[in-house]
Amino acid sequence: MSIAGANDEVKTLMGSLLGQGTGRVSSDEAAEIARDMFDVEGVARPLGGERDENFRIDAAGGVSYVLKISHPAEDLIDTEFQVAALAHLARDGAGLVVPQPVSRPDGRLFGLIESKDGEPRAVRLLTYLSGELLHTVTPSPELMREIGNVTARLDSGLSGLEVTRPATGLLWDFANVTRLRPLLKHIEGDDIASPAAGAISAFEEHVVETGPLLRSQILHNDLNPHNILVSADAPRRVSGILDFGDMIHGPLIGDLAIACCYHLEPGDNPLAGVAACVGGYHQYLPLCEKELELLPYFMAARQAMTVLITEWRARENPENRDYILRNNASARTGLQELARLSRNQAQDLLVSACEGSVQ
Repeated sequence: MSIAGANDEVKTLMGSLLGQGTGRVSSDEAAEIARDMFDVEGVARPLGGERDENFRIDAAGGVSYVLKISHPAEDLIDTEFQVAALAHLARDGAGLVVPQPVSRPDGRLFGLIESKDGEPRAVRLLTYLSGELLHTVTPSPELMREIGNVTARLDSGLSGLEVTRPATGLLWDFANVTRLRPLLKHIEGDDIASPAAGAISAFEEHVVETGPLLRSQILHNDLNPHNILVSADAPRRVSGILDFGDMIHGPLIGDLAIACCYHLEPGDNPLAGVAACVGGYHQYLPLCEKELELLPYFMAARQAMTVLITEWRARENPENRDYILRNNASARTGLQELARLSRNQAQDLLVSACEGSVQ
């Protein structure tokens, strides 16, 4: 296939949500929307976002919010689902701290504006969570273990979500791993190309047929270091979980794989932090032998997804390059380190982290 043909295939693969940028809303317009729609008067400052446009709204009395304006291509059903999930976790989330939707004066939890092309865009106002983003700190083994515990508590809370997740074509869904092969053409000659191709092939060989037999449920699906808040106190503790915009229905171990995969470090024991995270998860929500066996394949697949999707999107949206590539470097490091280990080595280390109490 020619590069031009590959580009066309990739654009089709990306779809409207990831394949195009959003319309631009100014800070002044965002402040006006918050005032008119939610009766919140404040100063708006732009925040990063992959699809949504996000603004921090600093209101009177030191209270802050996050105004989220959805991508024009996002279905309103997705917005309704995200709002329902956050409300559910507030009730049944085992004490987890997550953003909460703020009601409009009429009681509704979101409103609509029109894009410049006349398409509806959903608008939500969420509570603002304070804390330091995980990517700004060096996590200790104790913090990694807590991240695993918090991930298990999150999955346990989401397992009780009775609202059905609408079908999604989200490219970050593990169900779409093998569809990413056309993107490999865009990293030819890069040292990461071979590990990325190997991760996709291994996932296809070991997971695709077995995956439907694994426990599955609604997942957060984006527990990267930019979506986990930690306290400023010592020892550091997880203080909040952000960004529920990529939720999917998928294998339970998907969230754990994502929480782990950005924390491999070069050295004699690249899985030290991962093992602590897995141990913390298993203590709260025990894993079975098959899940531990397949976890390294899920981790490598997510690392490959991060490299391939973000490299492509950064080329297509250079104005948002820094935000898009924020997890690229750690995914590259993790994928290279994981490729140096045999799967038996990785699996044995993860089983040991669960202290032999694997079901």
